[in-house]
Amino acid sequence: SYGSEGTISINLDNTTFTSNGVFEVYAGEGKTAPITLTNGSVVTTAGALKLGNGASVVADATSSFTANGKSIFVATAGENKYTSLAEAIAAANAGDTIKLLADVNESVTINKNLTIDGAEKNYTGTMTINNVTVTIENVVSNVNSSSAENNAAFISNASGATTIKLTNCVNNGAISSAKQAGAFIGWSGTAFTAVFTGCVNNGTITATGSHVAGFIGCLENTSAKFDVTFNACSNKGAIVGA
Repeated sequence: SYGSEGTISINLDNTTFTSNGVFEVYAGEGKTAPITLTNGSVVTTAGALKLGNGASVVADATSSFTANGKSIFVATAGENKYTSLAEAIAAANAGDTIKLLADVNESVTINKNLTIDGAEKNYTGTMTINNVTVTIENVVSNVNSSSAENNAAFISNASGATTIKLTNCVNNGAISSAKQAGAFIGWSGTAFTAVFTGCVNNGTITATGSHVAGFIGCLENTSAKFDVTFNACSNKGAIVGA
């Protein structure tokens, strides 16, 4: 266990570290404690990893960190690996591809042009897209989700998106909403371009308040121009309205 009331950086370069207990790191309020692994560093701990206030772990492609028998990294951006999808998005440059290394349970905001490659991992959460072009590919969602707001397995609210491209994505979960619901996009009140290629919805989609559909629940703006294309897609799930 390591704690600091200030800001401190821990850099492991070509280093091997083994622990038989829990690996815990935290920093003081408003401070940071980044751990960086480079040049083939290997960290192995028999117990869990606990990252407290301000702590983070980043590794290059040659390094590894295993806690309780499992890699702690869930996504890559550029040459580095990160413990959360949000950290990978924050570190990525516009135009980068972020690749999932493990199943992810996390809602994120995307504010730069990116490609999210799910590598057929399971994604649980929703994505908020702010005035950018986003490509989401090879992502599988198995989550059953119910909300009082607009809801979807991937993007509950697409207002603010410029272009959304979904390729080879699958929803297997049951999605329900008291407003609008869709498997991939719940609702949008602003115009965008969307291209679906090879996507499949297998889940039951339910809306008790308003619009419901297999892919996009509702595009609600009579003055906006929505451009949506479907290529080799299919809806196999039940659609249930009020």
